[in-house]
Amino acid sequence: MIYHIKHMKNYKFTILLVLLSISILSTPVSSVDTDEAVSPILIIGGQEGSGKGQFNEPDSIFVSSDGLYYAGDTENFRVQIFDAKGEWVDQLRGFDSDAIGNEVQGISELKNGTIVVVEKAGGLYFFNPKNQKLTAKLDLGTLANLTSIDTQGLGVCPDSGNIFVTNQPEELMIVVSPTGELVKTWSTGDNTTPENIAFDPVRDRIYVSTEETNSISVYAYNGTQIGNFGNNESSRNFEGIALDPYGRIIAVDEGDDGVMGSGVSRIIVYDPSNYSALYSWGGTTATTDGRFFSPDGIAYDPFNNRVLIADQGNYRIQVFDYLSILSNFGVVADTTSPVILFDELFNPDFVLPAGGTINEDLTWTIQDDSKFLLSYDLKSDSSVESLKSGHIKSGETITTTFETSTVGTFTYTLSVMDAYNNTAEHILTIDVVEEEVTTSSETSSETSSETSSETSSETSSETSSETSQTESTNFQYFFTISVVMLSLIRYHKNKY
Repeated sequence: MIYHIKHMKNYKFTILLVLLSISILSTPVSSVDTDEAVSPILIIGGQEGSGKGQFNEPDSIFVSSDGLYYAGDTENFRVQIFDAKGEWVDQLRGFDSDAIGNEVQGISELKNGTIVVVEKAGGLYFFNPKNQKLTAKLDLGTLANLTSIDTQGLGVCPDSGNIFVTNQPEELMIVVSPTGELVKTWSTGDNTTPENIAFDPVRDRIYVSTEETNSISVYAYNGTQIGNFGNNESSRNFEGIALDPYGRIIAVDEGDDGVMGSGVSRIIVYDPSNYSALYSWGGTTATTDGRFFSPDGIAYDPFNNRVLIADQGNYRIQVFDYLSILSNFGVVADTTSPVILFDELFNPDFVLPAGGTINEDLTWTIQDDSKFLLSYDLKSDSSVESLKSGHIKSGETITTTFETSTVGTFTYTLSVMDAYNNTAEHILTIDVVEEEVTTSSETSSETSSETSSETSSETSSETSSETSQTESTNFQYFFTISVVMLSLIRYHKNKY
C-alpha cells in the first residue's frame, strides 16, 4: 500500500511536469525579449544646448532625397541639417516660438524636393532645400477647421504626393495637397491618439503609431482601418515608424521615459506579411551607446542602409548599420553580383562624316536580386571626373550621350556595387573612323576613262551603223542590176 501511494505521487508529478512543458512550449519566445545593445556607427550630438550639433530634445529625424539628415530640435524651435558623416550643414528656422507648448514635430519631403515640417501648434511649413528659406506656411487649424490642435506626425504619400498629418486631440488624419489645399480628413478611431506615420507603397498601407492603444494601426490609403499590431511587445507606447526596402516595419518602442534605467526603450523590427516581431535592440534605458532614453523619431537611410534614431532623452541622434542588424536575426548576406545589360544590337563602330558630328544615346539596364539601392559610377577616358554617379534601383536604367566631332577610340566604364559590396563592371569601346574622300586625280582619271569609254563606244557604234548602211545600199544596187539584166534576157528571147 505504501508502494501504491508512492507510485501515485510520482504519477501526479509526471502529469504536472508534462503540463508545465506544454505551457512553456506554447508560450511564444521572441528575440525582442532580449536586452541587447547594438553599437552605433555614428552619433550626432549628445550634448544639451542650442549651439550647432547640440539638441534640446531631438524629436524627429528625416533623410532627404539628397541624403541629408534633418533633425527636429523641438525646444530650440529649429531643424538642424547634417550630412551622412554627421557634419553640421545648416538649419531651418521660422517656427512659432510664441505658441504655448509648441514644438517642432514631423518632417518630410515633397516630390519636387520641398521640405515640409509640421509643428505642434498646427503650422505646416514649406522650405526651399537649396537655400533653406521658408517659402510658405499653412495654418492647419483654420484649413481643417480644428477645434483642438496637437499636430504630430507627418508623411508624404509616395503615390499621390499628398501630405498626411495626425492631430491627436481629435484623433484625426488631415490630408493636404502639395499646393496647400485641404483634400480630406478621416478619423483614426476612438482612443487612438495618432502619433507618427509611415507609408508602404507596395501594399498600399499607412502605418500609424497610436499612443493610447500601445500599438501600430494599419490603414488603407482611403482611411479604412485594416488592423493593428505590436501591443504584445510595446512596453509603453510606439513613437516613430520607418520601413526598410523590403517593407519591414522598424518601430520605436519608447518605454518609460520617466526615470533612467527603470524601464525599456528599444527598437523593434516587424515582418510585414504577418506583423510578427523579428528582432529588437536597445533594451534597458541608459545613456551608453546603443541604449536609449525616451527615443522618438526614426528614419531609414536608403543610400547607406542605416537606421537613425532620435534619442530624445540623451540629446543625440544614434545611427546604426542596418545590414549588421539584419544579420543579427538571421538574414543572410547576398553574395551575387549585379548584372549590367547593354543593347546587344548596338554597333560600336562609327564613320564620321566630313565636318559632321556623331550623337548617340548609350543606355545600360541594371538588374539585381536585392531590393536595396545600388551605387554606380560611369566614367569616360575623355573625362577625369565621373560622367554620372549615384544610386539606382534594380530594373532602372543609366543613360548618357556619346557625342564627338573627332575620330579615335573612346571607352566608357560603368561600375555598379550592391549593398553587400558585390560589384559588376561593363566596358564599352567605341571606334570612330574618318569617312573616305576621293582625290582630284582619281576623279580626273575616272572622268577621262569614262569619256574615253563613252567616245569609243559611240565611235564604234557609229562606224558599225555606217558600215551596216553601206552594205544595205550595195545590196539594193546589185539587186536592181540583176532584175534589169533578167528582164533584158527574157525580152531578147521572146523577140527572136
